[in-house]
Amino acid sequence: MAYFEALRYGHTFEVWANPDRFDISDRFAGQSNMNLAEFIGDGDSTRVSMRLDSWLEFPN
Repeated sequence: MAYFEALRYGHTFEVWANPDRFDISDRFAGQSNMNLAEFIGDGDSTRVSMRLDSWLEFPN
């Protein structure tokens, strides 16, 4: 989890990413220059549902 600062539930295509700590547009040379959604979606980012709720803001 620390590598991407994101969390994937099981083998689903739903990913929670912390926008305060991780830019989802970043590409990773060690992962065939894919971004997070492309990597999780096996090369197809449209298969992935990204949740970008800030983890620093908690409701009162």
